[in-house]
Amino acid sequence: MGPLQVAVSSVMSIVVYSLLLFGAFKVVQIATELSEIKELLKDIKRNTEDNSPTALSAVRSPENLMRAVAAATYPPPDYPEVQAVTLGDVPVGSTEQKL
Repeated sequence: MGPLQVAVSSVMSIVVYSLLLFGAFKVVQIATELSEIKELLKDIKRNTEDNSPTALSAVRSPENLMRAVAAATYPPPDYPEVQAVTLGDVPVGSTEQKL
């Protein structure tokens, strides 16, 4: 049983060392991911500080706030105003018939 015992213990040693190395690699990988998440959260915090309510201090009344929201949500149309066209004294599109 000597050579079989040596072979099994060698395989077990390799498996244990492999698992320890894999665990250390995973710890480093998780630490890297956490540092990236931390940087993203800092960026998000910096970007949201610019849009804080103190930046809107010039707009005080609820009416002005509603006007600002409506202007941002519903921009004016880009098309020009269409003029009515008439043929004689009956407008185009009229259901009135001349006899």
